[in-house]
Amino acid sequence: MGGALDVKSPVRDGKGGEFSFTLKFEKIKEAVGVAAKEISKQPVKTKFTPPQNLRVLVVDDVKMNQKMLTRRFSQGVFKDLDVADNGEQALEKIDGNDEFDLIIMDENMQETGGVLLGSETTVLIRKREGGDGHRALIIANSGNCTEEDREMGRKSGQDGFWEKPLPSAEQMLQDVARLWAAKGGVGGGEGEKEKKEDELQLPGMC
Repeated sequence: MGGALDVKSPVRDGKGGEFSFTLKFEKIKEAVGVAAKEISKQPVKTKFTPPQNLRVLVVDDVKMNQKMLTRRFSQGVFKDLDVADNGEQALEKIDGNDEFDLIIMDENMQETGGVLLGSETTVLIRKREGGDGHRALIIANSGNCTEEDREMGRKSGQDGFWEKPLPSAEQMLQDVARLWAAKGGVGGGEGEKEKKEDELQLPGMC
């Protein structure tokens, strides 16, 4: 980067070392000007209105994650929120005739005695939905975001995938709104052309 590094390390007095460096950068005004030009070239993205009155199920084995996610999705736009500690508990709630519109699914849930992965739970949920016309929107999240992970999620029937650390609350709501609009729900952005779910490129998503 065109800089210099200086090290002063006295051996006899035992005081340790002193490290310093210099770097050369562009002037702030010039850098800001370039950034502003680059931003102005970016296309304006359609903002979606979050859907209303959805029933939400958060499936995660970490209590802190449950609290964080329920806070993000309890901003007055969803009708009801519930939590499950693992895939097995999620299936119990669904077998109890609870229909959820949105399911936030953690991929690895072994801390609470769960055995099923999020993708395995998704497969079983899709089987239980059958052909009754109701299909929940399922968005997975994981610290792993390889092509293999994405493909496993798609094959299981998941609609989206967030990589941890999770995006902002606003971005997550926008992702949900876009996916909900794509599946034929309410809340699409004005003037947005219809897209197939597998063609969506969602910012902040894996």
